[in-house]
Amino acid sequence: MTNNDKFNMLDSFGVTNVGNEIVYVHKVLLLWRSVVRSWFVMRWLVALSVILVFACSEGPGSNNNDNTGTPDSGTSAGVEPTSPGPEPSAGSEPGPEPSTGPESALDASTGPEDGPLDTSTNGPEPGPEPVEQPDTNQGQPDTSPGPEPTPGPEAGPEPPPTPQGIRFILMGDTGTGSAQQKAVATAIKKKCDAEAQPGGRGPCDFGLLLGDNFYDVGVSSAKDPQFKTKFSDIYSFLKFPFYITIGNHDYGIDKIGGVGAGFHKFQYYRDYAKTNPQFVFPNKYFSFKKGNATFVSLNTCEIFFDGLPGVDVKAQKKFVQQELAKATQNQSVWKFAFGHHPYISNGTHGDAGKYEGIPFIPFVSGDSVKKFMESEICGKFDFYFSGHDHNMQLLQSKCNTNWLVHGAGAKTKKAGDTKRNKVWFQNFQDTGFAYVHISGRTMTIEFYTATSAQPVFSKTYTK
Repeated sequence: MTNNDKFNMLDSFGVTNVGNEIVYVHKVLLLWRSVVRSWFVMRWLVALSVILVFACSEGPGSNNNDNTGTPDSGTSAGVEPTSPGPEPSAGSEPGPEPSTGPESALDASTGPEDGPLDTSTNGPEPGPEPVEQPDTNQGQPDTSPGPEPTPGPEAGPEPPPTPQGIRFILMGDTGTGSAQQKAVATAIKKKCDAEAQPGGRGPCDFGLLLGDNFYDVGVSSAKDPQFKTKFSDIYSFLKFPFYITIGNHDYGIDKIGGVGAGFHKFQYYRDYAKTNPQFVFPNKYFSFKKGNATFVSLNTCEIFFDGLPGVDVKAQKKFVQQELAKATQNQSVWKFAFGHHPYISNGTHGDAGKYEGIPFIPFVSGDSVKKFMESEICGKFDFYFSGHDHNMQLLQSKCNTNWLVHGAGAKTKKAGDTKRNKVWFQNFQDTGFAYVHISGRTMTIEFYTATSAQPVFSKTYTK
């Protein structure tokens, strides 16, 4: 831009004194140019054009040749998850019969809202912390989560929970096939085997995988070898099912990366799940019930791209609302939502609405994720579990819901702003997993690293 251009611009805004004004405008122009030319924003601008092509195209066909996943699929231990769409695969492991839809409006108690900041990585948190009271006044929305959904099978009567309660592990961002991923799996087996011994709390019932299950751009078909190398080879010896949620890398696009808009790939994961009962993925979002708890899996990639052609977030909202109502009717004590993108996080991705430190830009800032969480999750679920940031965080309650981030199932990444949100615990150095035990109205969360025999942090919530 020449100086004459700058003067003309000032004149168009009615600026006649071109002293300080031109210096100010010039700085603004330079700043804007640096933002537009930044690698991150340019990557998303390029990706968006490709996303629009995919979103507008018909059929699930893809030319992706990504080799990202080798999961060992399977259904939950005897629990048929509720699916808003196609028929879920039948569970092979014995266990509680899952509800046909997410039963979520559980009775929750208040959590540690704005409590003292605790960033220690050692020792259990003294005293039980109440879980926040969720709002159970939900309507009865349309059950269809997406195009042409197939209703899930009717759930049978829920068997009473065992005296030991419910035990599960959770972690995210696992899909590397690396030695670190295998080391975490070995640590999980040691923990679950120890709890299965006399005097323990019982064997682990299931696991939650919180997205980015297959780096870097997901799988290319239901027979992609990554299902073996990044799932079944790693976890089949654990002998319990994993409930899967989708991450942005699972919906990646070849030669662009993990932008999270390859929505057609959902069919690959669902088709594989029909062949492996350990890989539970009946639909792009779904729910299931275990004991006195209801779990709802979100598809935060679609929420992230709300507004694109073919993305129906309204249907997902209705599904969540319906499952909240069912959970109230079924008198579920605990209700959990889980997805890939966090609502709040001290990692480098940061808080929804300001992901990557960039507010306001559509399909980058995560503003649609923020709005969804505040309208459908806050105050209605006891906990929301997510991944995305490669660390472990147990955050203090916000908007009457508790938040847990775990994306350290195979890799770690440096901290973002460790004081952005108040936490009970955060660890940015170690890979590991979280172990959750529910007994009646008491829930304990323990964090383990890949090398720790004892929890590096533990906290109990009571309702």
